Amino acid sequence: MPALSIHNLEVRYPGLDQPALALEAFDVAAGQALVVTGPSGAGKTTFLNAVTGLDGRGKGVVAWDGVNLIGLSETARDAWRARHVGLVMQNFHLFPGLSVLENVLLPQRLAHRRLPAGLRADALALLDRVGLERPHQRAGTLSRGQMQRTAVARALLRRPGIVVADEPTASLDPDAGKAVADLLIDLSTPLGATLIVASHDPVFLARLPRVVTIRAGRVGSA
Repeated sequence: MPALSIHNLEVRYPGLDQPALALEAFDVAAGQALVVTGPSGAGKTTFLNAVTGLDGRGKGVVAWDGVNLIGLSETARDAWRARHVGLVMQNFHLFPGLSVLENVLLPQRLAHRRLPAGLRADALALLDRVGLERPHQRAGTLSRGQMQRTAVARALLRRPGIVVADEPTASLDPDAGKAVADLLIDLSTPLGATLIVASHDPVFLARLPRVVTIRAGRVGSA
């Protein structure tokens, strides 16, 4: 599984006097699980965008097993992310008119002319594991907790080596949030995936072995 090494990373946005993110050295071992926390606007999302290649701006090194995402073209970053990263976002990014199963399979349909053999069966099995018993139900009719479960299944379908989640339980009620947090941890751990979650949720803070605090774009403690 990939390991992350960050050196002399600086990300600046127009109109800001200070960098949005400035990390001299930061490492995540292969297969490690950590939660990134900190006040709103501290740089958590900027950090996640940098480590997933969603944003390639800035200078320095953000390297997964020697592949430095800084300086790669957008196309190259997208291709790398499709191969290695499962993303779970706060706002789900589901297509309401598509079924649960179709939403889970959609990234793979876009990436391949034909779905890999057995992938549909894998998706159905994964949906059953996350407690979604109606795979052909339209996503627009789901509860928010069910939508996030669908997003978790979509992110983990291809058994990625890196799983990144940005406030995945922030818009859920406490019970639904705990269920989603437990699922994300319990399903990614057997994969041996490197898991990075930005969250203030007590479930993540209690269960993940490493807590990193970002304040004003810098790591406060690890």
